[in-house]
Amino acid sequence: MPPDEYPAHSCPVCEGHTWQPLHRKNGFRYFRCTSCRLEITWPLPTEAQIADYYKSQTEKASYAVRVNYPREDSVHRKIAEWVISLNGGKAPQTILDVGCLDGRLLDIFKEKGATTYGIEIQSDAAAIAGKKHDGRISNGTIEQFAEKNEGQRFDVVTAIGVIEHVPDPVSFLKTIRRLISSDGLLVLQTPNTSSSLHSIMGSHWPPYVPIEHIYLFSARNLAMLLDKCGFEMTECKNHWKWLQIEFFYLMTELFMPFAYKLLRPIVPRLPEAVKTMSVPLYSGEMLATANPVSGYKRTLDSKGKYWLYT
Repeated sequence: MPPDEYPAHSCPVCEGHTWQPLHRKNGFRYFRCTSCRLEITWPLPTEAQIADYYKSQTEKASYAVRVNYPREDSVHRKIAEWVISLNGGKAPQTILDVGCLDGRLLDIFKEKGATTYGIEIQSDAAAIAGKKHDGRISNGTIEQFAEKNEGQRFDVVTAIGVIEHVPDPVSFLKTIRRLISSDGLLVLQTPNTSSSLHSIMGSHWPPYVPIEHIYLFSARNLAMLLDKCGFEMTECKNHWKWLQIEFFYLMTELFMPFAYKLLRPIVPRLPEAVKTMSVPLYSGEMLATANPVSGYKRTLDSKGKYWLYT
């Protein structure tokens, strides 16, 4: 490959400059940092491309499916139950959900008595969430939210399927660090490039979606990035999603067309009781928690290749 086709900036995790080309998809190429193995879409999508993409998703694609699906989202219910268990069995007093879409995760915490806040870049989804959460939903980026809410702190910050979407993950996490309480909890969910499914499926792995998924992390380099931004990862586990059969079928049309073709003659004819059954599914994603730390130190290893965090 010509040198000018490689990523032109340093890795946001380890600040390395050497990239390994992986594969092309929809006019973009994915690269892997040779030091920390972060994966990146190149060229980075422009703000206009990102805005147009999410508008189309809201109108007719994956986000439209999520917003318009009439039944309860069992994925968010289980995440909420997990967060509450980590919080001593009770809901946090305040929670900020970054990338809240139409507010379904916040709905559950509101039921439990939490004061709920959300950030959503898609205006239509933000309007839906705002009606349910007393106007405490901000339409825009987390950086814009932080500027308007300087000094406000949250007990829990969640970002479910978000960090892989943002053009600047360092700014994203450092802004969360400003917004979270000193003893607060950060919960992230994102695709995991160190998962077995990533290894098996290769370039056909569903999270390879240019424009939508800009950075793809492993458990290791996500922990490194958190440390760089003032957090310590406390737990990381595979995210098994309990999805209703009908919902999974609708999503395969967007992310796994080959599976949709196989299921199309079957699922619409199933009894309603079967369509609404929830089954465990794993697509190579991880759930991670982190706590803010007041002091951390980074040094290079003896070969000057890897960052060490102490």
